[in-house]
Amino acid sequence: MIAADNISGIGTTWAPFRGTIDRASVCDTHFHVLGPFSRFPLPLDASYRPHEAPAEAYRKVASALGISRMVVVQPACYGTDNAVTLDAIQALGAHRTRGIALIDDTVTDVELRRLHDGGIRAIRINAISDCSVDANLIEARAAGVAELGWHIQLHALPAQIVEYEAVLRSLPVDVVIDHCGRIDPRAGQNQLPVAAILRLLDSGRVWIKLISYRSLRPDSGKGEMQPFVQRFARAAPDKCLWGTDWPHVLTDVPPNTLELISELYRLIGDEALARRISNSNGCHLYRFDA
Repeated sequence: MIAADNISGIGTTWAPFRGTIDRASVCDTHFHVLGPFSRFPLPLDASYRPHEAPAEAYRKVASALGISRMVVVQPACYGTDNAVTLDAIQALGAHRTRGIALIDDTVTDVELRRLHDGGIRAIRINAISDCSVDANLIEARAAGVAELGWHIQLHALPAQIVEYEAVLRSLPVDVVIDHCGRIDPRAGQNQLPVAAILRLLDSGRVWIKLISYRSLRPDSGKGEMQPFVQRFARAAPDKCLWGTDWPHVLTDVPPNTLELISELYRLIGDEALARRISNSNGCHLYRFDA
């Protein structure tokens, strides 16, 4: 364990956590790799056109933050062509990297096995941007990956989490709620989505990524999400995950990546719990020790 004050940023000003941060085996459960575009060009119909963010650039971020285990999430702009994600797993080291893929109804068992052999351990369903997502699709995708031991990562609006609560409870696989459930802090602690997330976490089969900055308005303070992050973390300390969400695509005011570990410790307010969330929980879910 080393003091946060001993870590300097890359071209940024470091805002230290006034305590100690365990950087021996940080597990980043959510980041994206984009490009290099010379090898992995964006499709003509890409849903968005981000800046290049190759694996080599992420390697520097991981080194600066002490990240030793990592989970790369297929970017939506590449669709279901998971080549860039599979390549990133190998480039960053298959022994310490896992992946989350995007699939559609045409995927075959042979392709799923190929993805598994390449380090994929989950699929992501984006109910926010994909209007085809409904309870039937969620159930079908879960059934399709259950035999592989994968889980589903659900990116959904708060109202959609409420809508799908019953089906998420019934799935034969674990579920990870993305981006802190996109909770709107202005709606307060008594909003229905918070209650739904707490019930899901209590089921023992649902996890949550405490990546909260996407819930904030550009003019709001980071502290607005602290009560929600703390509540989820204390309700389900073994089911909370941390990630950088690097390179922060589609954000009006991207966070300083090098402050994110420090920010987690400040938001949680409990060093032992923050260490569990940033280290061992992710290693367990993604079977890094297996």
